[in-house]
Amino acid sequence: MKKKKDKKKDLEEQKKTEETETLEAEEEKGEKIETIEEKCQKLEQEKTEATNKYLRLLAEFENYRRRNDKERVSWIKNANTKLALKVCDVLDDFERALEIEPDEGQFEQFVKGVASIYKKLEKVVNSEGVEKIKALGEDFNPMYHEAVSYIPSDETPDKIISVIQNGYIMDNKVIRAAKVAVSAGQQNDPEESDVT
Repeated sequence: MKKKKDKKKDLEEQKKTEETETLEAEEEKGEKIETIEEKCQKLEQEKTEATNKYLRLLAEFENYRRRNDKERVSWIKNANTKLALKVCDVLDDFERALEIEPDEGQFEQFVKGVASIYKKLEKVVNSEGVEKIKALGEDFNPMYHEAVSYIPSDETPDKIISVIQNGYIMDNKVIRAAKVAVSAGQQNDPEESDVT
């Protein structure tokens, strides 16, 4: 009987141990559930903070871009104003020159004055980085020249023999191609070719 009592006691202890383990396991699961919920809340909070930070950065960048665009427009207007003032000085000189009615003896001085004004205007344009494209006597280059006509001449073919309108380069970029007449070379007279 003693054995039965011992077995019964062992079974009861075993049952208590199992119940204790089950309770501990349930408590541990409860803690895990709480920690998972806490982690979810923490992750939600981090996501919200990251989203808000992203939106603030996006707004700051948009403001920066707008401010930068306004400044760029302002710089361009300012640069145009400076150029306009320089050109206005030259226009004033032209007005003064045109107000004078030169006599025959003063005509030479008048021409020198106009040439001086031209040089002043050329300096203004050059100071802004604008350069005239060399054309007369040069080989035709479609990157810099626009052929308006081909003319028979003693010059070699594709040589520029006349400039109709000057071309200009600004900061190594063609802003207006030179309009030119290009040599087509010597054209044989049809009568001469029949004689030979």
